[in-house]
This record gives sequence, C-alpha cells and structure tokens, in this order.
Amino acid sequence: MRSAGRRLLKPAAVLAALLLGGLLALVPPLVTGEPGGPWRTDDVSSVPDYSGEPCVVINDNVPFFTEEEIRKAGTGTWFSYSELDDLDRAGAATACVDEDTVNTSEREELTQLHPSGWEQNAYPDLIEDNHGYVFHRGHLIMRYLGGSDEIENLITMTSACNLAMEEHEQKILRYVYRSDSRVLYRVTPVYRGDEKMARGVLLEAVSLDSPQAPDLRFCVYYYNAQPGILFDYMTGENRRSSDE
Repeated sequence: MRSAGRRLLKPAAVLAALLLGGLLALVPPLVTGEPGGPWRTDDVSSVPDYSGEPCVVINDNVPFFTEEEIRKAGTGTWFSYSELDDLDRAGAATACVDEDTVNTSEREELTQLHPSGWEQNAYPDLIEDNHGYVFHRGHLIMRYLGGSDEIENLITMTSACNLAMEEHEQKILRYVYRSDSRVLYRVTPVYRGDEKMARGVLLEAVSLDSPQAPDLRFCVYYYNAQPGILFDYMTGENRRSSDE
C-alpha cells in the first residue's frame, strides 16, 4: 500500500463530492457527525474522487483542534462519544489516550449490533480477510486505544477502510508506548445528507507534550470504499462493480 500522504488538500478544499467515480456533482451538504465539528457544512469544497488510494491528507496534516479544545483536554484520559442521531448514525468520537488506556482484553461479541447502513454481503474472491465479508463493525476510536464496543463507537465500515486506518492508529499506539505523553484524538464519520453509510472518516490527532510543536500530529481522510465494489450510501447496499 502506498503512503497516505501523496496528495495534500488545502484548508478550503475539504469534503463535498465523494463519488466513487465520474464527474463531481452538486450534492447536499455533508454532515460531519456533530454541530460545530471540524468542518462547517455550509463551507465545504471537494476531495478527490476515490481512485483506489485509501486516504488523503487534509489541511496540510494539521488537525482542526482549537486552542480551547486542547486546553479542555486537561491532564487525564477520557473518552467522549456522540449520541446516535435520528437516523441511528454514530457521530464524532473524541478521546484523550495514553499508555494506560491501551486495551488488550478479549473483545465482546458484536454480532448483535448493526450500525446504520449495515447490508452485509461476502465477496471471497475480492476480499481476503473476514471470510470475504465487505463490512466490519468499524470502531471510531480503536479498541486497542481503549475505544468502546458500544454502538456509539461503531459505524458500517468497509474491510479496506478498516484495515487501512491501522496505519495511523498504530502511529498513536507506538507513540503512547514510547512516551509519557497523552494524545488528543478525534474520529469523525462523514455522511452526505440522510445517507446511512458514511462516505469516509476524518482522523485527527495531536500529542499533548507540546501542542505548539507536537511530536505526533496528523489530519487525514479515509475513504469508506472497497476496490471492486459499488455502494449505495443511502442504504449501504452493495454489489460488484463488474455487474454494471
């Protein structure tokens, strides 16, 4: 897999037309999971169409945390999850993590939980992991970082997206293991209008050792897509792209 940082987006060029192919189109505003989140839904532009690369760098890799948010992070560790909205969609999840929050216990059974847009199908000839199933119950805050197994921390996430996100999640894990510092981390699912399946997720992180010159910092957008599969993001239904 190639590096996630090949394409840089300027601050004004953030999230509007996330079609899987073809020309950009006029679309409803994106909903970022919580009012006053990292993007104003009335002031968004576009990111490149999904072309097989798992993610793009946003805002020159600088997270959108305000000085007030960093100040309010305090001195301890904590987790905060948005309530499900009227469409039962998970919103932004934020955490302040360190080595003590790392969770290596056995995961609870999650098969009874169905995030919005859960329309599971298997494509074993296209997807190697998870018995070929296209969807994972994707944690917003990674479970190993201490993230909850509750529905407020889960979205319908493609296998490709969930596995690709580990690149940046592992950066946080490695950092908290080798330092005494905490990391402020926010994951925001991005929906278009009333669609039940997120188009992607924004990952933001900054180490709190020295927020003005942090050792760890990133701001990246991961596409909730899967090579060879087309999705109806309104419902989560999916099919092979070769079936067109």
